[in-house]
Amino acid sequence: MRPQQPFLDLWRLVLEAKSPLSIANGRADLVDDVLLAATPAGLPYIPATALAGVLRHAWHEQEGAAAAEDLFGAKASKDADLQAGQASRFECSHAHIHDARNRVVSDLLAEVSLDDPILGPLVNQLPVKRQRVRINAQGAAADTGHFDRSVVPSGHRFSVELRIWSESTEVAQQAKKQLQALLYSPALRVGGLTRSGLGQLSVQQCAHRHIDLRNPKDLAFYLDRPTQLDDIKGLQVQKPPASSEPNTPWATLKLNLQAEGALRVGQGYTAYTEHGKTKLPHALPYTEVAVQWPAEKGLAQLQPRIVIPGTSIKGAVAHRLAFHDRRLRGAWASAEAVKNALKDHPQATPGLAQWLGRIKISDTDTDAASQAGGLIFEDIVIAPPSTKQVGHRTHNSIDRFTGGVRDGLLFTEEYLFRVSLPTRLHLTLAACRRTDAHAWDALRLTLSDLVSGRLAIGADSAGGLGYLQGSYPENEFEALRTAAVAQRARFTKEDNAV
Repeated sequence: MRPQQPFLDLWRLVLEAKSPLSIANGRADLVDDVLLAATPAGLPYIPATALAGVLRHAWHEQEGAAAAEDLFGAKASKDADLQAGQASRFECSHAHIHDARNRVVSDLLAEVSLDDPILGPLVNQLPVKRQRVRINAQGAAADTGHFDRSVVPSGHRFSVELRIWSESTEVAQQAKKQLQALLYSPALRVGGLTRSGLGQLSVQQCAHRHIDLRNPKDLAFYLDRPTQLDDIKGLQVQKPPASSEPNTPWATLKLNLQAEGALRVGQGYTAYTEHGKTKLPHALPYTEVAVQWPAEKGLAQLQPRIVIPGTSIKGAVAHRLAFHDRRLRGAWASAEAVKNALKDHPQATPGLAQWLGRIKISDTDTDAASQAGGLIFEDIVIAPPSTKQVGHRTHNSIDRFTGGVRDGLLFTEEYLFRVSLPTRLHLTLAACRRTDAHAWDALRLTLSDLVSGRLAIGADSAGGLGYLQGSYPENEFEALRTAAVAQRARFTKEDNAV
């Protein structure tokens, strides 16, 4: 309890992973490149620092550094004349996972039953993995560039408690409004690869209570509140805000995409054609398990589904964005430019760095600090396709010297045909403000290529697969650009550091 801050806003939330989560524990082993943060019982959880850090960053972008330090605290300055340290008014518990009966498992040493259909596989089977390949400057897979990332399947639910201490009801009301806007915004993403489709969280239940600790009744509730995070006795369930209400540091563009013809992304394990019933094709659409919660009482189950990972779109967009950015800036190829591009870590173009972020490679890299990307690409989940939406192809491997068919190397693949791929692209307002005219034009041209069948995703684009058609809201894009340019005059150096 804090005598100088007697007002407490308390939330108990149930968060559902709308896309897989990959919160690393900082270690690796001989099998997995990235190990998940887990309790001693082996269950994944969301560390309090992960959630608090994400909210602090979003608060900083929306309200500024002073407001972020006021709520989330600040370190003491080394110079005694400048600033004293300040404790955080925000508190957060770890977010613990739910079992198949939708009950939180908060006991760190709890034994997980093998019969639990969603927790049993997390503890007793190999983790679900997203395969990644680092691409070199020539657009091909880099040597030794393959790696994987363990993930928690989408659909899993977690319970967490949030608290904000305030010195007055006015301050408490403002903080409550701002926090709840962030909880229902694209900013609620945790873990790794959040710009590439992972880590998206959705609030399934929000229970809140404003507590005045000077009131004996409120004080008694606070001292005797239930310890189980999913127990909301004494709290009031909050309805989600209207779609137009939240004022968050993100803007969203809806992309209505459809495959022009055939499309295959990644490597799956489920066949959808008649051919797959007799012999499994060598190449299949990428599938991933997800938790399916029952409409009424019952056990949640793991169900496979077809997924187009956000990385498949982000990778194609990144290469085309770099092309347009260089073209618009007149950065033409030269012997020296090609030599530099073939290095292990080629320098990103200005527009690519402004939109997709930048990593400071070494201490000698003094051009700019590391910077998070300003675009979020979502995973695309496809409903089970009909027989008309799945095709089957047979290929021969050709000898590169004779041009003839190589003996014994016949292979088959299964692909999706003219499937609908609706998705959303999220842009940070901070990135919009720091982006120059060439970068805006490069992004506009890239999106135009994507929806006009000039930019392919997935496998075998040379064979005609992966080309898309559709639309994006050009008027909203231009309005966002105009607003960003108008705000750029007020864009401070501190905001740019974010």
